Amino acid sequence: MLDGARVVGCGNRWGDGIFTVSRHLDAKGRTVRVRVELGTEERQKLLRGIRLRQRKALVTRLITENGEPIRFAERSEPAAEEDSDNAVIVPLRSLLGRYKELDAILDAPVGAVFRREGSGFVPEE
Repeated sequence: MLDGARVVGCGNRWGDGIFTVSRHLDAKGRTVRVRVELGTEERQKLLRGIRLRQRKALVTRLITENGEPIRFAERSEPAAEEDSDNAVIVPLRSLLGRYKELDAILDAPVGAVFRREGSGFVPEE
């Protein structure tokens, strides 16, 4: 029985995330059901985006130290951190904060390659 409870703990197999929670009342205004929305396509996309932004990106020092713009972007499987002395591993969210146009290519499939065109990126053919 949930009515009158100050705290309710619930578990799910989705892990941490942002979920819509609604409370359903009976005719007397007592709580009879608490509903947590987990599996909509929109919710899954939101959670994938949150998880992706927690990852790292491999960029050259020209971008991180010299302020050069990103001219080429490739969505690939994560690589070893010791990949190159000319490259730096940085939090992806810091690049997204600096280069908002990268957000448009985050959902690209692994192997997708892009080049800068104007203020955004276009797929490399």
